[in-house]
Amino acid sequence: MNIPNFNMDKSEIPSVKVKSIHFQNFKAFENEYFDFTKNGKAKNYICFFGPNGTGKSTVLETLQIIFSSFDSYDENRLQTLLGKSVRHINGKPNGIYGNDNFLITAELETSIGDYQIQIDKTGFLKDHPDKVKSILKRIYYFARYDQELHQFQLERDKWQTFKKMIEGITGYTVEENQNVFQMASDDPVQAELLEKYVLDFNMHKPDEIISCRECSAGERKIIKSFSTLLNKEYMPKILLIDNASMHIELGRHLALIDSIKDSFPNTQTFITTHSYYIKKFGNKSEMIDLRMIKVKGLLKKEPWRIYLQDEIQENLIKLKAITSKNDIVDCLTLSGYELLKQCEEECDSEDLIKNAISFMHKVVGLSVNDLVKYYIA
Repeated sequence: MNIPNFNMDKSEIPSVKVKSIHFQNFKAFENEYFDFTKNGKAKNYICFFGPNGTGKSTVLETLQIIFSSFDSYDENRLQTLLGKSVRHINGKPNGIYGNDNFLITAELETSIGDYQIQIDKTGFLKDHPDKVKSILKRIYYFARYDQELHQFQLERDKWQTFKKMIEGITGYTVEENQNVFQMASDDPVQAELLEKYVLDFNMHKPDEIISCRECSAGERKIIKSFSTLLNKEYMPKILLIDNASMHIELGRHLALIDSIKDSFPNTQTFITTHSYYIKKFGNKSEMIDLRMIKVKGLLKKEPWRIYLQDEIQENLIKLKAITSKNDIVDCLTLSGYELLKQCEEECDSEDLIKNAISFMHKVVGLSVNDLVKYYIA
């Protein structure tokens, strides 16, 4: 059994990044390969997009498994833990009670040399080298937005990073608040605590200045998650964020991604999102659209058609929101649904794109006129 080296210096922790994962018979994935490299090197940022049930959280859970140790598990416990991840093709947990199995193969890029690991329901078939295995729990951090903030405490040398990050995510200025502790400044214990930690901060909102404890529930969960990350003794090499845009208004989604990238430039970050805006405006080479796994025919061959469908759907939603329904709105709605069908049919692509652009221009014009008339009235 590998005993963690808690006295290891930060400089001794090897750099670790995931280059690829191959899923075979694992949960939603029958046989899928994900490449996280560019020009042969592991990317620093990967975003998974897709509706519920496409496997976004499964990827992050798999990364957790990759950086887990099962040395203390017996065969039965492992089969119960990992066997349930075998694909339930017939709705039965055959991986736990039967012989069905899965296989995960991952390629890793590290400062001590690249290597491959393999896992099935019996555990590691190919394990990490000892230098990595002894510090697996320090390799990654899973940022979850399910923890409530009760007391804020951040190491002082992490404050500027935290401040920049929270300001980038929320769009609000934050500043340390020491007023609560000024009366206790003569207390040596309290003074030492204040010297080492930031214990409170204010957020400047448009109409008020509030303490971090008075922030919205969503903001407090974000604060809790990222302050916990920054307080860790070692900055993780792998950062996992499920449903990254949760609790963030639509207009701040791209700012959220930019803030994460700026704050953790040396960490490989995997995020999942439902956000239309992150998917639409993000760096296309950093996005993995899990819808592509299930699509077939022309959509599989020409993926741009799926994204054209996304734009058409967005405009159909605008049409539904128009308050003054009339024949023009009804006609455009029918045109939109016809365009959706044409995206999946063999037709002249130039005409399809031209007609889609014309449709969208008309919808935008109607939508703007409707808004102006409504609020003028």
